[in-house]
Amino acid sequence: MSLRRFSIVIPATVALLWAGLFASASFADSVRVKVDGVGGELKGNVLKTLSIVQAQAEGDDLAEGRIRRLHQRAEAEIAEALAPFGYYRATVRSSLEREEASGAEWIASYEVDPGPELRVNSFKLSLVGEGSTDDEFERLVREFPLAEGDVLHQPGYEAGKATFENYAAFAGYLDARFETAQIRIDRRAYTSRVVMVFDTGPRFEFGEVTFEQDFLEPDLLRGFVTLEPGDPFDLREVLKLQNTLSDSPYFARVEVIPDREAAEGRRVQLRVALTPSARQKWTAGIGYGTDTGPRGRLGLEVRRVNRRGHQAEGRILGSGIEQSFVADYRVPGSYPRTDVVTYSLGYRFLDTDSSQSETGIAGVGLTRSRGKWREAYGLTFQREDFEVGLDSGISDLLIPSTSWSLTKADDRIFPRNGRHVEFRLEGAIEDVLSDTTFLRGRADAKYVRSLSSDVRVLARASVGLIETDAFRSLPPTLRYFAGGDQSVRGYGYQELGPQDEAGNVIGGEALVLASIEADYFFYERFGRWGLAVFYDAGNALDKLSFDLKSGVGAGMRWLSPIGLVRADVGFPLESPPGSTGRDVTFHLTIGPDL
Repeated sequence: MSLRRFSIVIPATVALLWAGLFASASFADSVRVKVDGVGGELKGNVLKTLSIVQAQAEGDDLAEGRIRRLHQRAEAEIAEALAPFGYYRATVRSSLEREEASGAEWIASYEVDPGPELRVNSFKLSLVGEGSTDDEFERLVREFPLAEGDVLHQPGYEAGKATFENYAAFAGYLDARFETAQIRIDRRAYTSRVVMVFDTGPRFEFGEVTFEQDFLEPDLLRGFVTLEPGDPFDLREVLKLQNTLSDSPYFARVEVIPDREAAEGRRVQLRVALTPSARQKWTAGIGYGTDTGPRGRLGLEVRRVNRRGHQAEGRILGSGIEQSFVADYRVPGSYPRTDVVTYSLGYRFLDTDSSQSETGIAGVGLTRSRGKWREAYGLTFQREDFEVGLDSGISDLLIPSTSWSLTKADDRIFPRNGRHVEFRLEGAIEDVLSDTTFLRGRADAKYVRSLSSDVRVLARASVGLIETDAFRSLPPTLRYFAGGDQSVRGYGYQELGPQDEAGNVIGGEALVLASIEADYFFYERFGRWGLAVFYDAGNALDKLSFDLKSGVGAGMRWLSPIGLVRADVGFPLESPPGSTGRDVTFHLTIGPDL
């Protein structure tokens, strides 16, 4: 070949190769797959198993040759896909045709006859080992999702095996295993046998809990531990300890590690590695409420004053009606997560349409858990200089108090289902560092229930009562008022209550509140927004009765990163005291529902 001919052939060959590659990339064929004769999970598994479907889904370039090769595999793949569901004699009629209209699309059709179901002719599941008499293992045997006479459904078989392994891991049978787990199939006779033997092995126990840290006293940390050496090993207790420590402000990171390798006999030690959180935390915020006007807050939390875990916190609050400062010093108790003794000092100036007061407080309180309830006991001395209507004075009161509360919610920021109940009782005795005798009680309940993924119903109710012979000597902070964002919407803040001789609202000895609300959220489709309608009823009264004011309205909801924002327009169904009209009231609040 001459040099001249060589110089012509090489470029031509390269050009042809490039043209072929371009045509292959640009005009790749596509396949439409049709599967008939089966449905539901059978069809789903067939489509997941077919290579021709997966190649199309992954965007592979499908030339004619590859399409035909993938189609040839299909019958075997369909048989493989049906076998786990008990069909071992499936027949498939298949065809592969080119779509005449486009010329580049293929139609792969598979008409599937799954055939007869293969049933379990013999099923035997035995327990051996120390846990063979464990009630939970025996229940799992009884409720195993496969039995003699059933279709041989292998996903159910695998799920049943997993329940044994999961319970064994949680309950401390750390060496448990299936000694035998076989499915024996005779394809000629079309029969099957299932033989399973689960060896639980010994049940392990908790050993010592050791903490890897150098910033808190060991005695304080042991207060977080509720399990004892010798208790049966239970992974749920390990997770509980992990969550309890993680919820504490002391730690930035918590790792609870069962040290199986270092077990002494049956006892498994727990190693807890702790990383300290920042010693100080500053908080600040601004906001607006229709009851308070513009408001701002500034806080400092000292998470660890010393190695004994003492904490300190200061909070400053300013708004259109209130300026306050509170300082707390907290000493953890025997169970540091919930048992806390708190020493408090504070000052509060409050100026509302119905009253003005200036209060100084000093107190001590104990909070702790009792079962699922949180109980609190307190002793507070307060001096309050007040004016409310025609009443004024300086009140000195030494107030012992107690409260019990219970909160259960699937989400504390935005609960779809939950409830909160709280009872509070407080009082004072004249001449015991007090100038008035009174007893004040209140009960509150809130309830949230989802009717669907988008609709919630919220209900709340409150009842309060004061027993005293000198009500008008009580400061306004201890009297009951109604109206406002958290009370009866449609009325202004503390606008409802008994009046004095001059027509001023001065509060009452009794309180009754009730509310029902429906929320519809469409944030999953259009952002985190919702609509609400509500009906509120309530009043502050001279004595307990149902002489209530009511309001209705509607509003918008926004689920923000800091909590639920509620913007409501309320319409009073009765005129407020001293008013000649019924004005619409706007309410804006931020915070959790429970």
